[in-house]
Amino acid sequence: MTDYLAAVTVRTHPYAAAVEPLTNMLQSNGARRVRDLCSGAGGPWPVLLPTLSASLPGLSLELSDAYPNTSALDHFPPGSPVTYRGTALRATDTLPRDGSAITLFSSLHHFRPADATQILRNAEDAQSPIAIFEATHRSPLALVAMCVVPIVVLLVTPQIRPLRWWRLLLTYIVPALPVAIWWDGLVSCLRTYTRDELLAMTSSLHAGDMAWTCEEVRRAGQPLPMTMLIGVPVSRITKATPTT
Repeated sequence: MTDYLAAVTVRTHPYAAAVEPLTNMLQSNGARRVRDLCSGAGGPWPVLLPTLSASLPGLSLELSDAYPNTSALDHFPPGSPVTYRGTALRATDTLPRDGSAITLFSSLHHFRPADATQILRNAEDAQSPIAIFEATHRSPLALVAMCVVPIVVLLVTPQIRPLRWWRLLLTYIVPALPVAIWWDGLVSCLRTYTRDELLAMTSSLHAGDMAWTCEEVRRAGQPLPMTMLIGVPVSRITKATPTT
């Protein structure tokens, strides 16, 4: 499932609108190391990393997951400044205070409100800038869009490399993957936090420690908006960052 999600992400670029705010966040506090949580098979990073590195020299990326998938490194060109943490790292685990920026892509909705708030609190305690992006959306249009997912799975699966016999088996002979991916997308839409809910989470943290920005952005031709929550430690801001 994560291989499919990574393949679709690379082909459709749903996080294209994340490049500018993510670049601004890293520039505003001088961070040049990103620790991505809930990375799965790499998500949008094979596309994002070269783009960000062009404007942020010295940028490096650490992928991590509760169930590490180190084969995700195969999606990056040789010599890319990326590593995959080989040991489990849960998004709710305490973060080291090492100056890394934290990112999560389409994963916060997997956590209950208390755990999602804990993720934000951990970033605050570590004084780490954090950027959260959600491509799913809790709206009728998003639920309707999920109806075409099984067809997309059938079309995309033969293009996923490396081509695995079990992937073909679970897609065309026993159609477990089309059903599971459709269900995952449907539930993800229903569980995606709204802008107001995300701001409510930030309001429960220590006032004044982080500057928070939360908005929905939409690029041309994209039917659904991407929800974005960014927090930057006030003590590390080197230039003006808008807050909400």
